[in-house]
Amino acid sequence: MVLPILLFVLLAFVEFGLMLMSQQGLAAASSLGARQAALTGATEASVVATVDNALAGWSWKADRELVVVVDGVKIDPFVGPDQIANAPTGSVISVSVNVKTDKAAPNLL
Repeated sequence: MVLPILLFVLLAFVEFGLMLMSQQGLAAASSLGARQAALTGATEASVVATVDNALAGWSWKADRELVVVVDGVKIDPFVGPDQIANAPTGSVISVSVNVKTDKAAPNLL
């Protein structure tokens, strides 16, 4: 009688652990991408390469969505002029990495 409940709780802990591990990987990749974007001479290609290198080894790396915002405007990397390289000094640049939940951790429940 207790076995189904214990199995459910065990799978919930495993899934939570997988989600937490994925969240930590995404946070680290975002942090490294933002750091790269803040460096002098940074380009869109260098930010994308830094994020992709940070996500090396993750099974959902191909499903990631990279969002870069320069002075409140979302940019599309590799479309038009390089907006990170052309951003004036003091520009606010934000980098976030997203992945769908079902790709980050399988639904064990």
